[in-house]
Amino acid sequence: MRGQDVVLLDLTRITPIADYFLIATGTSSRQMRAAAGEVHRLFKTAGSNRIGLEGEGSNSWILQDFGDVVVHLFTQDAREAYDLEHLWGDAPRIDWKEELSNPSKPVKAPAKRSAKSKGTEGEAEKPAKPRAPRKKKKPSEE
Repeated sequence: MRGQDVVLLDLTRITPIADYFLIATGTSSRQMRAAAGEVHRLFKTAGSNRIGLEGEGSNSWILQDFGDVVVHLFTQDAREAYDLEHLWGDAPRIDWKEELSNPSKPVKAPAKRSAKSKGTEGEAEKPAKPRAPRKKKKPSEE
């Protein structure tokens, strides 16, 4: 990835919003956009769909939500201001370089889940509400 100072936080035992935060710094907004595109392609190739994108027009922060993994790309100033590593300081850091360089150790792919399913582990699925019948159009509206 083109980002610098890449950190991977394991949030699995801390919050239902995501299993992992990947945080990286870009040296420019152009580099951040290029890194965001690269991350999107990698996740898409792995079969994960992006369910959220924030800050695409921002010059300081781009967030991509892939369900279990949320990717934060910051400028150095924005990263220091938001300080997610401190905010989520109780989250263990994963040595992602070690994980990638150790082929004998299987790497668990993130589970696919939609934005609606976050935080619903253990809860029974509610039946869908019945839809209201569609209104018939008047001949003048067609």
